Amino acid sequence: MQLYANTINRQLIQRLQQDLKKFKPQDNLCSLLGIDKDDIDIRNSLFTCRRLKIRSVLQAKLIIEIEIDHNARTHKIEFFYDDRVGRIANGKRVYRKFAALPEFRLELVLERYEEIIASFTRGENWFEKAKENALDNDTLQDQYPKWLSSRKAEVDLNQLDIKTHEGDVGRWNNHLIHISLKDGSLFSKRSLKSITRRTIIELKDQLMTTLAFDPKKKRYYTRGASVVNRCLHNLKGFYEWAEDREIINEGTNPCYNLKYLDIPPRTKKLEFVELGRFMNYLMTTYDKSSDRVKVAIYLLWITGQRITEILKIKWSDLIIDETDPAAPKRILMIRNKKGKRKNDNTGKNMHAVYLTEATEKLIRSLPRLEHNDYIFWTNRVNKHGREYMCATSANAVIKQVCKKLGMEHFAPHDIKRSLITHDINAYGMDAVKRQTGNKSERVINETYDQSILEDNVDSVFLQKSKELQEMRELEIESFANIPLETNNVFTLIQKKTPAKVAQASRRERYRKKIFDEYGMSPSQYHKRKKEGYYDKKA
Repeated sequence: MQLYANTINRQLIQRLQQDLKKFKPQDNLCSLLGIDKDDIDIRNSLFTCRRLKIRSVLQAKLIIEIEIDHNARTHKIEFFYDDRVGRIANGKRVYRKFAALPEFRLELVLERYEEIIASFTRGENWFEKAKENALDNDTLQDQYPKWLSSRKAEVDLNQLDIKTHEGDVGRWNNHLIHISLKDGSLFSKRSLKSITRRTIIELKDQLMTTLAFDPKKKRYYTRGASVVNRCLHNLKGFYEWAEDREIINEGTNPCYNLKYLDIPPRTKKLEFVELGRFMNYLMTTYDKSSDRVKVAIYLLWITGQRITEILKIKWSDLIIDETDPAAPKRILMIRNKKGKRKNDNTGKNMHAVYLTEATEKLIRSLPRLEHNDYIFWTNRVNKHGREYMCATSANAVIKQVCKKLGMEHFAPHDIKRSLITHDINAYGMDAVKRQTGNKSERVINETYDQSILEDNVDSVFLQKSKELQEMRELEIESFANIPLETNNVFTLIQKKTPAKVAQASRRERYRKKIFDEYGMSPSQYHKRKKEGYYDKKA
């Protein structure tokens, strides 16, 4: 922690508030603090630390802390109360955070500061009293919207995706705020003090067993495991936020280490014969969609990327180097991969896909939209200002084409799973990593590789396994030549007594009887019968 300055005024706080959205941890910060950015000595002293601590002269006990992450280009501005003059009854000095920008507006920051000053003047600990009041009186419905507001602030700072925030709000409005516990009380009306781990487990059961209402479609539906898990995850994040702000006591998060519901991964895999039939019809016959949608779906198979990665491609990501006519370079840069941090410029979330001449020509055949750099553009008005197509467009076309061909409907991501399953057997793990941008072998093996599913074995896997086994046996034979003579092969016949023969015959007849009547083995039948499956109901 570094004490940069001993003076700060209301105007500086206002400038912090005004320039927050365009905040960058170097030039902008120098401007905000009134520092000459060209002064190397001052800049060096300023940016050798990650945190700045600035004290006010107008508000004697007000401290602003600025924390900077230079690599991620993010920041955090928080307000602390520091009781350096008076001491409370138990003799402890107070140094507590009471507000943060931008989730807390400037006016509220200063109002709360004056409120804290007045409280300590009366000999009261404002922080302890606020915590007690929150625990005793504040309900989940009182505090949860404040957490949602803090998440919206992260969106404004480009630290959180807008869709993530919208999902958080939707789960609160559609599920958490309406769910009733077994005693009939609303979960959202419970005080924070009364919500325990047992309450959360009961909530989990209620989410699984009760129906939710869809106001748009005006129907009730069952919540899936994914919805329940995301609701619990949101609650966990809320309680962590409440702990950080001392709304609840530290270490009292009822969602800590909570077990989530198991969600079986998707296993659908398409053979290349099926994909070829689908793509041929899509690209040559199907005429009820734009060429942009068709090419986007085709690129899923060609490149092995996610649908959102394809739709976000810009013309500037298409890099063509023809300086060497004998070996021209055609590269498609894939940016903004799935993940919490989406850095366009560091290279960590970027990878390159080589394009053949035919694929390049296919992409260049698409029409361009003026003042829109996206290849798969849209001219529809979007509330988030998105200028590229939505994945729903591709999914709708896939569904229509599957219906025309009499195929089972598949999702766009099933194409990537099918491609990786094929490529991992045909070309190896390293090739899959380079092509798709997936860096984790664990994720590839557990999520994407569907070579063996129950008793079905992928044809490429089987062929490669056959070739490998034949090569291994040839190599082994070079070290150990063991001749097999067919005239030495004989069969051992076990002698059975008449009693054992009769017993075996009865067993076989009983096995056939059970199978003909119930379609299972006697052991399975007796197990289910023991469980009461075949009991006659009154």
